[in-house]
Amino acid sequence: MSRFVSPKNTAFVLLSFEGPDKYSLVGGLGTRMVELSRAMSDNGFFNSFFFIGDPAMEPKVVEGTTTFYRECRNTAAMYPDGVYCGEREKIAEWNSTVPEKVVSEVVLPAARSGRLTVVMAEDWHTAESVVALDGLLRRMGLREHCVILWNINNEYGMSGVDLKRLSSVCTVTTVSEFMSKRMRSRHSITARTIPNGIPARIIGPPSDDVIDAISGCFDGLMLQKVARYDSDKNWISAIETVASLKKEGLRPRFLMRGGAQPYRAEVIRRINSLSLSYATVSLVDPSFDAMIDAFRRYSAFDIIEMDFFIEEDFLMNMYGSADFVFANSAYEPFGIVGLEVMAKRGLAILGCTGEDYAEHCVNSIRTDSENPEELKDIIMSLVSDPERSEKIRDAGLNTAKSFTWDRALSILIDNVEQIAEAYNIPAAGNGCHSKGKAYLVGV
Repeated sequence: MSRFVSPKNTAFVLLSFEGPDKYSLVGGLGTRMVELSRAMSDNGFFNSFFFIGDPAMEPKVVEGTTTFYRECRNTAAMYPDGVYCGEREKIAEWNSTVPEKVVSEVVLPAARSGRLTVVMAEDWHTAESVVALDGLLRRMGLREHCVILWNINNEYGMSGVDLKRLSSVCTVTTVSEFMSKRMRSRHSITARTIPNGIPARIIGPPSDDVIDAISGCFDGLMLQKVARYDSDKNWISAIETVASLKKEGLRPRFLMRGGAQPYRAEVIRRINSLSLSYATVSLVDPSFDAMIDAFRRYSAFDIIEMDFFIEEDFLMNMYGSADFVFANSAYEPFGIVGLEVMAKRGLAILGCTGEDYAEHCVNSIRTDSENPEELKDIIMSLVSDPERSEKIRDAGLNTAKSFTWDRALSILIDNVEQIAEAYNIPAAGNGCHSKGKAYLVGV
């Protein structure tokens, strides 16, 4: 039986502040949107990706089946330091320009050719534009040609969102059962769960040569944490665990990568108060050889902060080469880093919030404790039982294989089909029309 939604009859629109430019790619949201767009393209779907782009780059670029739209160029030019600088001004420009552009560039041409448009908007920045888009489509008689989703990745910024109004004009989605439950319990909103994924290209452990090159830089335990500097990321717990392991004589070496957030100062203060040796490594050209050389030169330090951009390949290889990777957030609506670690056969230490895929001491370490002594004890028990650690790594790798973006896209399509059926949206077709409107036909 053919699907309601297919590349023949459906186009996607992605609305997100973050995007693929270095100017725009800050964290998990940017990664989510870039990889989702790539999965759509790989599966033959045309998709239009609207984001706050680098103002020095072309405003519209077509790459295969993806069209990139760099929005808010006037405001972005006034704030060259990144996507979230001048946030309020960018939201105002976004709300006044993006809805009309989505209609004229995508929805109207798609409707004329008998195709359905699925709009996926992300997080609080896009909430008002979704309401505006709904109103514009209704005034133009195009609403039946669209399924509109608004996805909430976390609750940051939601205090300014009129959720009741928003949920009346679109379908609210979340990235995990954890977030869906919070939406019900805290906001009385029923949300569909459409999970994140990981790209299939990263699945598989690093080569033995790569593991030897990275782990060989250190003669003790190699620990890692890559996350923005924020109290929700449990940096202090990780640092204190390193100190506890050092007292046990395990010679931990903790590689960390954060950002420019103010909370970094608190992390550094705690490192100093624990008398841990600390060094910041800055590299102009962070090639593989340059990073290996830096690790060797600074291998005597307890804490090594990587103050440079780490390319995906090297980051994934680090995950697979480490003894343990801290992804131990106190609040993590999905926890994609944990899956990335598992994909490289790494051993992830996770929190206990949105990581629906995690099973403690089966495919990862999952704990709701911030007590460094408890984390130290768990780590020491696994260090003393290599066979158990290997089983956890193998199980983690198998788990990661079940959470690719292709799977996430399939779940998304299932939900779009259910929504279209529930609301009698007849806009998916193969170009068949009646009196100027497109109607659902089998494809």
